[in-house]
Amino acid sequence: MYERSRCMKLGLAVFLGILAMPGVARAEDDQQQERTVFRGDDREESVSGDFKSMTLTANPLTGLVGRMSVNIEYLPTVHHAIVINPSVWAIPSAFTVVGLEISYHYYAGTRGAEGFYCGPSIGAFSGGCIDCENETFYGVAFDAGFQHMFRDGLTIGAGFGLAAAWNRSEPEEALYPLPRVLFTLGYSL
Repeated sequence: MYERSRCMKLGLAVFLGILAMPGVARAEDDQQQERTVFRGDDREESVSGDFKSMTLTANPLTGLVGRMSVNIEYLPTVHHAIVINPSVWAIPSAFTVVGLEISYHYYAGTRGAEGFYCGPSIGAFSGGCIDCENETFYGVAFDAGFQHMFRDGLTIGAGFGLAAAWNRSEPEEALYPLPRVLFTLGYSL
């Protein structure tokens, strides 16, 4: 029983680390032009610059603790972004966890995912330590932050958030609120 509890706590710590770094970013194009973009609420909006609807970013700080993750972000309309964040956390001879987080972000900018943002996330993660059973964890979060787009396409973002997490087999032992720190680096396409 003690070993299972210890593995569950380790798994939950991994889950929280996975939730800690999702994010998004955008790049700015040198070309400045005026164009009309559909907002999604039956109105059109005139925007400057080249609207970027896709961004790929990585979460570099999480690599320091064995987590590899990328963010795939799609903006179907101005201000509204859908973010998919697959990840793998592996420390040899200790544990492995795979997961997927899906987020929605509302951006203040009009050229893509730029400026201040906020939005909710949901995630599911499965894995565990070498000496224990695999566990499934779920979580929800709310994040806020800022993305900057450089002219050469480089993107950088930072933010913060709060999360709640629970184990599928013991949902009554939920942990909340948990802080999240966000940092991303990438490029817009």
